[in-house]
Amino acid sequence: MSTPFAGAAKSSFQGVSPFRRVSLLRPGPLLRSARTALPGAALILALASCVAAPVLAEDGLVRVASNARDVASGPVVHAMEWFGAWSAPPVPPQPVVEKGRLEKLKTLLIGEHEALPEDSTVRSIVTLTAGGNVLRVRLTNYYGTVPLEIGGASVAPGANPMKLAPGSLRRITFGGSPSVTIPPGASILSDPVAMTLGADAPVAISLYLPGKLPPVPSRHSPTTKPSVVVPGNAIGMTEIADVETRPWVFFISGVDVAGGSTHQSIAVLGDSLTDGGDGRWPFLLARRLEAAGIPTGVLNQGIAGNRIASDGGAIFPASGPPALSRFDRDVLGQSGVRHLIVFEGINDLGGSQDGDMTAAELISYYEQIIARAHENNIKVHFMTITPFLNAAYPGYGSPAKEKVRQDVNAWIRSDPRIDSVIDTARIVADPSDPTRLNPVYDVGDHLHLNGDGQAAVADAIPLAPFEGGGQSNVVRSDGE
Repeated sequence: MSTPFAGAAKSSFQGVSPFRRVSLLRPGPLLRSARTALPGAALILALASCVAAPVLAEDGLVRVASNARDVASGPVVHAMEWFGAWSAPPVPPQPVVEKGRLEKLKTLLIGEHEALPEDSTVRSIVTLTAGGNVLRVRLTNYYGTVPLEIGGASVAPGANPMKLAPGSLRRITFGGSPSVTIPPGASILSDPVAMTLGADAPVAISLYLPGKLPPVPSRHSPTTKPSVVVPGNAIGMTEIADVETRPWVFFISGVDVAGGSTHQSIAVLGDSLTDGGDGRWPFLLARRLEAAGIPTGVLNQGIAGNRIASDGGAIFPASGPPALSRFDRDVLGQSGVRHLIVFEGINDLGGSQDGDMTAAELISYYEQIIARAHENNIKVHFMTITPFLNAAYPGYGSPAKEKVRQDVNAWIRSDPRIDSVIDTARIVADPSDPTRLNPVYDVGDHLHLNGDGQAAVADAIPLAPFEGGGQSNVVRSDGE
């Protein structure tokens, strides 16, 4: 049994709409000309007299009324400022490797795990870290080599992809069209959709894929549960059965919100110590911020195996572009980012040979991130590199690398250009041997953090730097 879209039979999906759609991608001719011709208050007055008020239509889409009569037909929505509420950076495919190689890294091989059939619908559940009254979805064909056709899309609140509440589905459109084709390497934003959601809300996003798919799908590991796949166009169905599952989120790279109390977002650059879903420290930090009355979207831009300055090479080819390369995409390209947390560097040390990565070199890369963030009015918060001397992976830890780690951490703790410091190294270190992880936080490989370790990191992060624009400087958290 299925339920069609709420409002699907309404005239707003047919014929000529009495509303003009909001364009949020670029300013129109009026605004562009006003910027050059009118200074200060004159520009504000001109816009106030010429720009129509946005309204919510019965189908849940946000539109701008053509005149006062249209405004009366729906509740007015004030000008929207967008904030990132969920994100997952696309990662490259993991190539097929010999059986047993990289087994300890628990990588998923390419093949049935990634393949999606043509003429199918994939539904993914993502959990927001911030709430609002309007949302929009980011779709990506970042790793695609051919155009990606999206034949239709929908969104609904709900944690069970196979059973959503009747009447909860809302159609997603793109420039007014129910379908869109995304060029290779590109990403697109949907039109705004009216939907009131709180922080910590699970959201089901469905994409209908009618045609031939890119041989390399853009995807990321799931944040809550695997995606489900069904034949045909099921974006309008609240209940689906006989599904296949895939351990990835496909083609969805972000969800933005507007119209609520959220006033900022935090981007987190990280590796496997950060990457993941609801139990990871960025999500737990978002819960703390919400409870403290600092509603903030926390964007987990972690990629397992990621490094600051190079890709994973033959050791971990699916680790994505390094942080310096993806800074524009994963920090500056996100909505409403006021803060950046950097928790990377451990793979630059552990994945290199002794002497290949010096403290001075890694610090120089960190300085580039600080400079680029500050020139874009983004506060930068660093987390110290956690212990890994006895990591279970051959060659990962060594006394020489430990010396570099200590030197880099000493710089992080003291450099005044860093807006605040979270001393994760001290928080999770073994009290009897600070070169090793505390056994109570060790997942078992002496490198990664278990659930208690993730919670300890989240609980130790000072919230003051994220309050009121993050004005405090060099706030420390050492777990002592």
